[in-house]
Amino acid sequence: MNPITRNILTDPRIVKSVRAAASCLPRPVEKWLQFEYCILKYTKQFIDAGYRIEHTSKGFRISGHGMNIAGPSAQAVHIAKEVWIDGIYDFRMGDAPLTVIDIGFNTGTTGIWHAVDPMVKEIYAYEPFPTTFEWAMRNIESNARAKSKIKAFRYGLSDRNIPELILPYDKDLMGNQSSITERQIDNFGHRQDYEIIEVRRASEVLGPIFKACKNKIAMKIDCEGAEREILPDLAAADLLKFVTAIIMEYHDGKFLDLMRTLIENGFETKRTPGFYKDSIGMIRATRRQK
Repeated sequence: MNPITRNILTDPRIVKSVRAAASCLPRPVEKWLQFEYCILKYTKQFIDAGYRIEHTSKGFRISGHGMNIAGPSAQAVHIAKEVWIDGIYDFRMGDAPLTVIDIGFNTGTTGIWHAVDPMVKEIYAYEPFPTTFEWAMRNIESNARAKSKIKAFRYGLSDRNIPELILPYDKDLMGNQSSITERQIDNFGHRQDYEIIEVRRASEVLGPIFKACKNKIAMKIDCEGAEREILPDLAAADLLKFVTAIIMEYHDGKFLDLMRTLIENGFETKRTPGFYKDSIGMIRATRRQK
């Protein structure tokens, strides 16, 4: 990448100006500009890491290292970069057989990445939004190892059972969709559709899996605020004792209670501040050695 291109893509003043200009355009043009900018921004990183990224009629496809995934939006490209290049959900569990719980499966990016690890024996994945789930199932079907390891369920997890919730949905922001009704804000002013989802009580769903599991259990939790319902429910049911490691994205700056719950249940925790004045960040928790 030449210096001029690098400056265009990384200078925060230029990035801010591009985003401001895009927001003034008609929605289809804005979406196209954001997508093209994201592809351009990350192409070299994907290529340097041994991946191929290409346009398709419905968005993009990334392939390499025995994996491939398709998605519809700039945000999906960004998520793939975070998971496949940055390794934000790398549990680093060594040679121990592992069962992964993927809460907030999205289009399957993280689950497919874990599935190529020979020490990951099975993956339980939960995604409540039907359109997002359809993308995930197509991605699973195109990855042989993922197909053999991932058990995917089209419902979300919570601290209660709700058979039907009607919520706003935007396929260009699949990673922002939440089952928490108070988080149903107008994301950048372009909500377009609604979807009907189901959520089930986490302790009732995961309890039988945890108790029957012979492997170490690692949890990836990225569910746009529902972590504040899921983690206390698992703690109240005394189920966190079965878990060895958790990597979780927190939202709305609400991390103290989550970290307190983890510490009280035998975990060492590390928080990494993230975006939007620390509204979003990561918590990595590993079980304390006795």
